[in-house]
Amino acid sequence: MRFQVISKDAYGQTSILATVATPEEALEKVREGVNTENDSQLTLDEKKANWQAYGVEVLDKKGNVSNGILYGGTPIGKHIFYIIKNGKAEQVNADIIKNPLRFFIGSVVKKVDKVTREKQIEEIFAEEIERKTRKTVKIASLDNQNLQDKMMVFVKVI
Repeated sequence: MRFQVISKDAYGQTSILATVATPEEALEKVREGVNTENDSQLTLDEKKANWQAYGVEVLDKKGNVSNGILYGGTPIGKHIFYIIKNGKAEQVNADIIKNPLRFFIGSVVKKVDKVTREKQIEEIFAEEIERKTRKTVKIASLDNQNLQDKMMVFVKVI
């Protein structure tokens, strides 16, 4: 089993960004593809306001990214996921997935240690302003209108 990382733009054009051997590598390549598309040179505020691409991450019960459930895009007009278990992948419709989702839109260097030159990276996730409270909240649904006309980066199991 191998994993293709694919981008699909608002016009339906797709590109294969990478083909890898593990779910972990696929998730890493999804993030790289999103960072490339959203210009990693932008500041945090610029990136939050001007993102063009996103990658869907499925969280486990502890709030960590699950490498056992991968977002598979919309190849049949509906959102799908792959459940990876015991070396096999099962394609399922999005309504089967009850885990929380988050939408990765990039990362920025927050700070560089002057001595070790080690970079402190901040991850950025898609947000919206909640109508009732006017507070900023993370987007948590595949049907959110802010995801329309954006490039999605996803995984296909081959």
